[in-house]
Amino acid sequence: MDAKMGVEMEAKIDAEMGSNWRTKVKNFEGKVLDNLEGEALKEEKAMRPHRTFDCPKHSSPLIAIYRNKGIMRLAANNQSLVLAIAGRTLGPNSSIEQKAALGVFFGTDSPHNMSMRIPDGEVNAHHGAELYAATMALETIRGSALESGIKLIIIKVGSLYILTAMSKKCWELVPTGFHDFTQNGYYRHAPVIGTLHKICTEFEAEGIEVKFWKIKTAANWEAVNLAQVALRASPRN
Repeated sequence: MDAKMGVEMEAKIDAEMGSNWRTKVKNFEGKVLDNLEGEALKEEKAMRPHRTFDCPKHSSPLIAIYRNKGIMRLAANNQSLVLAIAGRTLGPNSSIEQKAALGVFFGTDSPHNMSMRIPDGEVNAHHGAELYAATMALETIRGSALESGIKLIIIKVGSLYILTAMSKKCWELVPTGFHDFTQNGYYRHAPVIGTLHKICTEFEAEGIEVKFWKIKTAANWEAVNLAQVALRASPRN
């Protein structure tokens, strides 16, 4: 009897609302879930650290140079540390003949400056060398006297690639585990992006912001020169 009444009730609802009412209900439920997921994603994005240094378009902040310490800071922030990085390669991309080098510039004649070859096979293109350089710079700071008392690290770079990689693409690559499974786009540098993202996250967990500052390539000549010197000094097989 109950089953018969149930069937009759469904038939009545179908007659009043149309036979596709169940589909409409499912679609509505799907939209509600999509909206909830969308809101959750918005909240998660809002909580992500802002890793781009927002510099006024027509002016640059004053940089204070501490020659006795071999470092630079923002003049308006004595808890900051400013440095520049560059990566350079020689030879065809993704080939065993390719050589790569990095330059890290903390200041004129700074003992912290770096000019070194990147081990063969670690990176497969110029942007990979830049990512590697930024990672080495942060690893140099981490656990050293350079980390003492700072709340902001600003890394000057000559291309937009790292800014996009560290403010957007790294979050898209998190679900993949940063595995190198394709040679296309940012995925070709997934492992290096993952390493840099990890150390940025570690600094941020300690209350130290890491931001990347896009400057003109010509203005990044100190770091570029350091990378080129290491590249020229490298033996070519």
